[in-house]
Parts: sequence; structure tokens; C-alpha cells
Amino acid sequence: MPGFVKRYLEWLQQGVPTGDVVRYPVIGPDYRTNLAGVFIIGDLSGLPLLKFAARQGFEVMETIHRELQSLPPVASPDVLDVVIVGAGAAGLSAALQAKRLGLNYVVLESVRAANTIVNFPKGKLIFAEPMQIANPSELPIRESNREELLAAWQALLDREQLAIREGAEVTDIQRRTDGHWAVTVAGQPAVVARRVVLATGKAGNTRRLGVPGEDLPKVLDRLFSPQDFHDLDILVVGGG
Repeated sequence: MPGFVKRYLEWLQQGVPTGDVVRYPVIGPDYRTNLAGVFIIGDLSGLPLLKFAARQGFEVMETIHRELQSLPPVASPDVLDVVIVGAGAAGLSAALQAKRLGLNYVVLESVRAANTIVNFPKGKLIFAEPMQIANPSELPIRESNREELLAAWQALLDREQLAIREGAEVTDIQRRTDGHWAVTVAGQPAVVARRVVLATGKAGNTRRLGVPGEDLPKVLDRLFSPQDFHDLDILVVGGG
């Protein structure tokens, strides 16, 4: 997988005048960071594909489960096994597998579950690429459109009743003296866990132009439907 990731990122940057180089976190083959007990999966890892995200969520929970099984149990009921930050494809996949493995977990989502998919344009096609990569997760990733995928995910969430806290914005993560991680949530009590999985993605923070007028109401940073602008004079910034 690491070799594929390197080739993918090199291809992604070919001939693209991106300006400042985007730096991705350094992650080990099992999604570990240089902070023991903190893992990164999903778009933040450098692979903006739903199937990769779902696979990573499944695999990181398998790793954490094996790791925690080899350690003494924690006496305090206030210490979770794992906190998952972000309820996109990676975070939801991780939560599903955490539930299957019997881990004590919570998902902290700053907005709402599947927010990135919700913000896709209406009718956007979803591709289950790459086809040669299997998805071991129960989170469905298949050829569909935005509405069909959201309906499938919502049906799964209704059935599974995963431990997701929406509107929980994580502002800090600190290691405690006992080795556990304290996850600070804006306006709410901190959550303490033995392991932390960051699945926040990168779509939440819009790139700014730094020019006068970009805060005006008529300036939008998301496209929900091209029909909203039918027969209007508009300026589009960005060629993605």
C-alpha cells in the first residue's frame, strides 16, 4: 500500500501549478503516526477515495483491537478504548468495525455524519474505484450517485445506531500522564481514550483567496446544484 500511495501522489501532482506543496502527515504502514496511540486514516492520509477510506477504517480497528488485547484492561469506565474523530467514510467504517469487535468507542463529528457526501453536488456520480481494491468494511461503497449513497449509509446508521456525537468539534488532543489521550471538545467535557483515530478529511476548511469581497453573501464555496445558477452570469474560481 505505501508504494501505491507514493505513485498516486506523484501522478496527482504532475503538471499541476499548485503553488505551495501540500504536506501530508507521515504515517506508518498500519496508519500509525509518530505519536504512539494516534492513527490517521481517510483523506487526511493522502488518498481521497471512498473505497480506500472504508478499507482503512476497517484495518485500523483490527490493528487497535489486537494491540489493546495484549494490554491490561483499564479499570476506569470513563476511559474509552478509542475515539474516532470524523464521521466520513473512514470514520464510519472504523466505527462499524469497532462495534463488531466489542470496543468501547465514540465518534466525534464537528458537523454531521457523512457531511462531505451531503455537500456533494446533487446527482454527483460516485465511483467505486479502484476496482482491484477490495472493501472489507460493511460500509457500502458502490457505483451510485450522491442520493443513492446517502440513502444506503443512512439506512445502515439507522440500523446500527453507532455511537456518533454530531456537533462535537475537537479542538485539542493531549497525552495525559497515565498514557491515555484527552480529546478536548468545544463547549463539552473532554473525552479520554486509550487510542485516537483521526479521520477528519480535508474538505472542512475552504481555501481562501485573500482578496477583498470574498466574504460577501454572493460568494459561495460549495456547489450543490448547477441548476441554481442557470442563466446567471457567474465567475468560477478553480478548475477542479
